[in-house]
Parts: sequence; C-alpha cells; structure tokens
Amino acid sequence: TGDWDKAWNGIKEIFKGIWDFLKSYISNVLNMINGIFGTSFNSINDVVTSVLTAVKNFFSNIWNEIKNNVSNVLNTIKALVALIWSEIKSKITEVMNSIQNTVSSIWDNVKSAVSNKVNNIKEHQRYNCQWL
Repeated sequence: TGDWDKAWNGIKEIFKGIWDFLKSYISNVLNMINGIFGTSFNSINDVVTSVLTAVKNFFSNIWNEIKNNVSNVLNTIKALVALIWSEIKSKITEVMNSIQNTVSSIWDNVKSAVSNKVNNIKEHQRYNCQWL
C-alpha cells in the first residue's frame, strides 16, 4: 500500500509542468505571430491610412475648387446685377429729372404768360383810367 497523497501530488506536478510548458510555448508562438503579423498589420494599416488620406485630400481639393469657382461666378453675377440695377436707376433718375425740368419749365412759362397778361391788363386799365 503506497502513499497516494505523494503519488497524487506527483501526478499534479507532472501535469502542472506540462501545462506550464504548453502555456509558455503557445504564448511564445502567439508573440512570434503577433510580431510577424503585427508589424505587417501596422504596415498595412499605415498604407491604407495614407491612401485614404490622399483620396480624402484629393476630393477635398476638388470640392474646394468647385466651391471657389461657384462662389466667384455668384459674386460676378451679383456684381453684374448691381451694375445693371445702378444703370437702370440712373436712367430712371435722368428721365424723372427731365420730366420734372420740362414740367417746371412749362409751369414757369404759363406763370410768366399769365403774369404778363395780368400786368398788361393792369397797365391797360391804368392807362384807360388816366384818360378818363
């Protein structure tokens, strides 16, 4: 009859040794795979990031050019409309001033003619009154 406790502890130690060996071996293999592929994955990630950044910058530059060109066209149209409106306003002002001057001149002529007639009538009346 043997010492089963020592035998059991021996079996446990054997399996613990096997377990520790497997754990260490698998850990080393995984670290090696991570080292190989981790660097590769980082390199791939760097390349993909660079490509995506270049694509983003390319389209961003195109968008900025389109935006600037549209803005320039709209500013030109705005300036043209302002110029046309200014010319229309200027012509309307010219026409209105011409109408005002013409009406004013006609009014002054009518006033002057009436005033002359009234003065002639007064003068004629005064002359006739002196003869009487």
